[in-house]
Amino acid sequence: MTQSTAATLSVEEAAELLGISRGLAFRLAREGKLPAWRLGKRLRICRPALEAILRDPSKAARILGGKKGVAA
Repeated sequence: MTQSTAATLSVEEAAELLGISRGLAFRLAREGKLPAWRLGKRLRICRPALEAILRDPSKAARILGGKKGVAA
């Protein structure tokens, strides 16, 4: 999957950046742990907020609950 420079990401793109499964990314978004909102039937992830999470390892660990394989 190619990465775009858009302000939002699909759940699949966010999962790829985080190094987690698509299902886990959907669950984290549903739980409010990933900055996401619905746009029609699609769930979108805020790229700047996700990048801020990736820059802060403690925040990433807190959100992902210590999941291994998180891209840094």
